Amino acid sequence: MLSQVDDRVLEIATILVVMMTIFVCICYAAIFRNPYVAFNPFKPPTATPWGMAEGPPATFPPTWTPTVTGMPTDTPTVTNTPTVTNTPTATGTATPTATQTHTVTPTSRPTVPPTATPLPTPTPPPRYTLDPGKPPEGITYCVYTEIRVNVADYDGLPKQGVSVRIWSGDIGFDTMMVTDSLGQAWKRIADGEYFDAAWSIQLLENGLPASEIKTVATSSECKDEKVSKGYPTVWVLHFRERRP
Repeated sequence: MLSQVDDRVLEIATILVVMMTIFVCICYAAIFRNPYVAFNPFKPPTATPWGMAEGPPATFPPTWTPTVTGMPTDTPTVTNTPTVTNTPTATGTATPTATQTHTVTPTSRPTVPPTATPLPTPTPPPRYTLDPGKPPEGITYCVYTEIRVNVADYDGLPKQGVSVRIWSGDIGFDTMMVTDSLGQAWKRIADGEYFDAAWSIQLLENGLPASEIKTVATSSECKDEKVSKGYPTVWVLHFRERRP
């Protein structure tokens, strides 16, 4: 039967079906976008405002101010803390406890290291000494008792202004002399008298010892120079300055 239908009729029918399909899609799209369109046969119910259902809102006077009632007031309540009363405690009497006495066992004494003995400070030698080339000379001269002293510097030249002390405890004699320009100083003890005595001779500078003490002895046995030889009454001593 379809074969009997004209092809042109089928084309027209196809076009109509397509157009109707497009129209239906447009209508569905319009209803989806706005359900309340006029051609929607199934419109949703219209919502009624809640306030209008309850009635018109209440009216208030122009100067009405809401009054807050029933606001709870927090009033701090002071809770009294019970006071603790101290109960006196009985004081006990302390009983002395015997203290154990420890017996100290003597131990060996610690060995103390020996203390180093400080070395003595070397004392510089005196400035003047007896001239080794001119030993003291004792002369037997039965005329007087005399001590002679010659002082030279380290070059052997006469040394002037050097103090010379001569003393003897045997006869209570003590004197000071100063060398002259020839470096000489002498002291005549007595004329015609001779003593068994020891004599000490020392050089001084600024009141301080400047040489060792040299001791010589004189004899009282000088009656004749020929028989009294070896019993000097005159002594000659030569001092010389050390080289610096």
